[in-house]
Amino acid sequence: MASLGAITIEEPVHTLLSARPLVPIRVAIYLRTKSPLSSLSSDQIANQTCTVLKVASERSKLLSIQKWPRLTALALDLFHEDYNLREAHHVVNLPVLLVDYGRSGVHVKVASSQFRQFVNDYVARQFNLNGWEVAPPFFRDQTGVVPPTYANPRDTSLL
Repeated sequence: MASLGAITIEEPVHTLLSARPLVPIRVAIYLRTKSPLSSLSSDQIANQTCTVLKVASERSKLLSIQKWPRLTALALDLFHEDYNLREAHHVVNLPVLLVDYGRSGVHVKVASSQFRQFVNDYVARQFNLNGWEVAPPFFRDQTGVVPPTYANPRDTSLL
């Protein structure tokens, strides 16, 4: 596996990850094409992120993958044991960590309130757009000229 380079984890991340009892945490992952890890699969990136955060990968659930020409964005949940797929299209207010894999290393920080809201809204919207029968992780390809379409959203007003 390629080297991660320098790993920078801001102190509030350690505080959030060591909170007891464990609270569910959402993780937004930015994998840039210049990162040495860019050739890895989404599952490998999720596992690598758990390693960086020192969390057992069994405590994570990959929810969403969005591919752009220069960036792949993933969302996963940690410690969300009572996750309810039937209610997942409702927005929750989970704390969010941002893990950014760049060319020379990885930087981990607690997300701002605006970014936290954006990520939580995005994940809920993916559940809504993909419908009742599709289970995560959801894949959204933004690299082509045709935008993604959704034939069976949970909210039929989106059709």
